[in-house]
Amino acid sequence: MLWRWILAPTDGALSAMLGRRIEWLTDPGLALPVVSAVVVWTNVGYVALFFVAGILAIPADLYAAARTDGATAWQRFRRITLPMLRPTMSFVLITGIVSAAQVFDTVYALTRGGPRGHTDLVAMRIYAEAFGSAAIGRAAVMAVVLFVVLVGVTVVQHLYFRRRISYDLT
Repeated sequence: MLWRWILAPTDGALSAMLGRRIEWLTDPGLALPVVSAVVVWTNVGYVALFFVAGILAIPADLYAAARTDGATAWQRFRRITLPMLRPTMSFVLITGIVSAAQVFDTVYALTRGGPRGHTDLVAMRIYAEAFGSAAIGRAAVMAVVLFVVLVGVTVVQHLYFRRRISYDLT
């Protein structure tokens, strides 16, 4: 509801701040980028939490040894921080892609799939088939296909990152 108020064309905070009326959620060219920005914004804290936890889990001794060896800040970041954060990056990427493919609540709350279907994402289409068209069978097949695709993407990403994760800091 807060985002609907912020993005309201006449009395919304964003339009008032810009000083002109903009149809953020009803313009076909703006609706999907705006909904995407809202989804990203609502997930930034979740992602940041994992990265902060990953950074705090890196042993301080590694940085101390690197400083003793004369490593610059860039070298410490590239040779210690990034390799040690690869499992975190893998997890965040996999869960991010899975959750992005399942976005429903934000789209439904902001646009209900409109304007003219421009924000009609996969989960929204499954919902519309099941409850709008009463095509439960078709919606079930779409949901199973989405599940299979997401499992496939997850397996490929997991295999890719598993080969790349290494704690050899030499």
